[in-house]
Amino acid sequence: MWTPLKTLLKVLPGAILLLAASPFGWLSDATAANPLSIGVIQYNAKASQGGWTDDPTYDDPLKKQIALIVDKIRDTSNPSPVQFIALEQAGTHSTNCTPNNDFLVSCALEHSGLAGWKTILSQCDFDQTQLAYSPDWELVATAHNPLVNGYKNVGKKDPDKCWAQAWSKGRPYNIAYFQHVKTKEPVLFVIVHMPHQYPDCADPTCPYGGKYYWDVPQFKRDIQTVVGANVDLKKVHLIVAGDMNDLGNDNDPAKFASIFGDFGNVMISQQKKNPPDPTCCQDNGYQTFFDRIVTNSGVQPQAEVIYLKGHDYPLNKTTNFPSGRHNEEHKAIYGEVTFPAAQ
Repeated sequence: MWTPLKTLLKVLPGAILLLAASPFGWLSDATAANPLSIGVIQYNAKASQGGWTDDPTYDDPLKKQIALIVDKIRDTSNPSPVQFIALEQAGTHSTNCTPNNDFLVSCALEHSGLAGWKTILSQCDFDQTQLAYSPDWELVATAHNPLVNGYKNVGKKDPDKCWAQAWSKGRPYNIAYFQHVKTKEPVLFVIVHMPHQYPDCADPTCPYGGKYYWDVPQFKRDIQTVVGANVDLKKVHLIVAGDMNDLGNDNDPAKFASIFGDFGNVMISQQKKNPPDPTCCQDNGYQTFFDRIVTNSGVQPQAEVIYLKGHDYPLNKTTNFPSGRHNEEHKAIYGEVTFPAAQ
């Protein structure tokens, strides 16, 4: 729960420096000696299919999507303040914050009065991702942090399209190692847009029953490149958020083991709502649970679908686009990740 700043200043003057400040004047109860609680928004914005656009043909879904995010950040009923925003397929026309650019999520937040957020961009084919983090966090100073876009693999036919460090063509993972500005508590954040099943995959780098094209050994090397070769990953706070497609829908921790097993046992976000609310997709009538948050915290991440007041999904009511593609709009989720207090 959150406590008003003025009350804390009166009651805990000596402990203020250990508290995590939210961007709008509230403080989290988490300190270095108490559980660390982090709010995360996960959202496949579907820029390639009528989302994350200000096109009036589609009734400007970007405006609604930004309002959805801003309202959730400002929601003081959240179990924990939103501190990270993971967006897949969220293309931006500019990497700079300009007056007319709400495509860059940190810029849109600034225009809404939520200053200080920063965004890490990855641009792989159509599948651009944005990972935004609040003023409470900063990147750890390591040589390869953050890892975005993958290293260029010169030997491939498409050397500029993120082949070397991607789940598959156009489906990148991006890795960022953060520390809390005041407590210095570290968190490793991985944003993913995983591929769908590929049952015909015969490549030896398909460790998950031959069904998925993932270069898991490369992923593990990338993790150690970011955090340091000698770091014990079981002691690293891990958060993975993304559109996990079939793996997310499977909801089986054992199937994550070949990818994230070096971090210890991982747990998958579950919704408080019963029955839970599917997150994908408009074209199938919302029947699947692709959007997930995964952590090694030992505490089950709790999640909920975020709704914009006065609007139901899909925010873009178009069914088919001129390109011939269907509307596969996802729902956004908010999740709470809790790491136990350090011993």
